[in-house]
Amino acid sequence: MRVGDPCWLRAPKGSAEPFAPGTIVNVQQGGDRLTVKKQDGTEVAFDSKNADVFAANPTGTSAPDHCALLHLNEPSVLENSRARFLKDNIYTYTGKILIAINPFKEPAQIYETAMMKNYVDKDVGAKGCEPHVYAMGEAAYKYVKRHLSSSAIIMSGESGAGKTETTKHLMRYLAWRSETVSSKAEGRLDTLADAILKTNPLLEAFGNAKTVRNNNSSRFGKMMRLHFNKNGSVSGAFIKTYLLEKSRTVAITDPERNYHVFYQLLKGAPDTYKGTVAKLDPAKLHMINQSKCTTLTTIDDNVAFKSTVEAMKVLNIPDEDVQLLFTLLSSLLLLGNIEFGQDDNDKADIVNPDGLTKAEEMLKCGRLTEFLTSKKMSRGGKGDKRQSVYTIEYNKEQAETCRDAVIKAIYTNLFDWVVTKVNAFILGGDKTESLPYVGLLDIFGFENFKYNSFEQLCINFANEK
Repeated sequence: MRVGDPCWLRAPKGSAEPFAPGTIVNVQQGGDRLTVKKQDGTEVAFDSKNADVFAANPTGTSAPDHCALLHLNEPSVLENSRARFLKDNIYTYTGKILIAINPFKEPAQIYETAMMKNYVDKDVGAKGCEPHVYAMGEAAYKYVKRHLSSSAIIMSGESGAGKTETTKHLMRYLAWRSETVSSKAEGRLDTLADAILKTNPLLEAFGNAKTVRNNNSSRFGKMMRLHFNKNGSVSGAFIKTYLLEKSRTVAITDPERNYHVFYQLLKGAPDTYKGTVAKLDPAKLHMINQSKCTTLTTIDDNVAFKSTVEAMKVLNIPDEDVQLLFTLLSSLLLLGNIEFGQDDNDKADIVNPDGLTKAEEMLKCGRLTEFLTSKKMSRGGKGDKRQSVYTIEYNKEQAETCRDAVIKAIYTNLFDWVVTKVNAFILGGDKTESLPYVGLLDIFGFENFKYNSFEQLCINFANEK
């Protein structure tokens, strides 16, 4: 670096910005010693190898690809991204990687069909084509069509960064791109695209929740596979889910919420879906009242409930199954309210048996008291005449753990059932799964909660990797 060159200085911890601009005003010892003038006029001396000073690009420099910058370092990447974002350019390349900054609005015209046409048969970074998620979709599509082999696009980032919305834009592009090569597929494509888009409210209802950073955070990983035949026409789709955050059903912290579907049930569902829960105050439901946040300004639970039911109609789920689904959800809310005490022998007992009786009726399952407060063990091998069965009584803490395990298991199976119904509708045939596909992997977002579970540790580790 030379006298007069701009530079970046690492800002003190706690500053509003991670880096501050400066100017080199003196170079000594053959360039080993630098004096930098800060914005406030003060001067600071640095060793040129100091990790707190970075070369800056000429003022006003901006590039659609970070790799094209004269100086490629952390502050330069941040400044280039910011400069583009302020001009409504939310996408920037880093080689073959696309970086997106969530504008928290729908940028005008950049997702219209006319924009899609700009990227047909174009390579990533092609002259005249601004960085765009469509370019990534085109690259994946061309690879599948040319090599008849699968490819994948991974969406990674912090919670609220826009991963799920980006996945939707890619899905729309790939469905449209497939239509351009086969007019015969148009009817199927319209149905498929409509089905996938309309299943999003259903999957979000059961798999999304409000977290500290995101009012609609995906609490599961999702791999959507769009399968293509040798002509490049889409034949069907398949969704594989990963690691649903089961613990959220029984434990939340303020100001988070449980899964959206519970609030939709309480706010928008008719009493016939709720059963006994219809007569209860939501503020007294343990699975809800662990957090003071029950409503959101950005999501109307009543409207969202209607979208969820509409999605089930698209999937041709019978009304009796819809009724059963919400009845089971209501029973989980009742189970969550079961309280345990403990006698002098440390044996758990149920404080509010009436609530358990109502849950048993809704689940059509008896003997829950015995199941929640004890377990049977056997001694001796199978077929052994000396085999004996004995009962171990739970204490209060063990009974609560068992209750929570039942809630998590039932909810997980409900979620899996929903995903199975979605796949049955969008797959398109028994042979579809053997065809090459473009995989769209939407993983959990990085988050840092007040209390971080082991699940969150794994999520954050996956993002950092």
